[in-house]
Amino acid sequence: MAVRHLHQHGHRRIGLVLSRGSPTSEHLAAGWELACADLGVPADLVVRESVGLDVPGHRAIIGSIVDRCRASGTTALIVHSDPDAMSVAQFCHERGIYVPDDLALVSYDDEVAHLAEPALTAVRPPKSHVGRVAVELMVSRLIEGNRRPAQRVLVTPELMIRGSSIPHRSR
Repeated sequence: MAVRHLHQHGHRRIGLVLSRGSPTSEHLAAGWELACADLGVPADLVVRESVGLDVPGHRAIIGSIVDRCRASGTTALIVHSDPDAMSVAQFCHERGIYVPDDLALVSYDDEVAHLAEPALTAVRPPKSHVGRVAVELMVSRLIEGNRRPAQRVLVTPELMIRGSSIPHRSR
């Protein structure tokens, strides 16, 4: 949904920054590849490096990502997670790169995305719903035992659109 949102706003080169070591990253990468293929958008800018403030050398990593964006003509990034996206936004601000006009940002998690300046557009996974469904499945499995077949449940996140992905000037 984030790739489609950015594509609707004129972005044709979009990058993905994944948090190293997160169990969610591989699922995000798979969805990213499907969406890019569906829209005919190159999926070649994928960075698997955490860039949060607590990561040693995060500024150099962000600088490298921004340089790659400029060299490849990438105009938008999807960043996992909110704190990493906030680090990217801060770095861009310090370098005179305007979010969203020069580089649009979408984060994943939506725990603190609204605190950034500009507020970050974010994919919000339904965490409380996932927890509730997990408990319900576990209880039913305890009650019914092995008679209950294994189930797969699909939950859909929500896109919270904020200022970091809506261009101030026309593209």
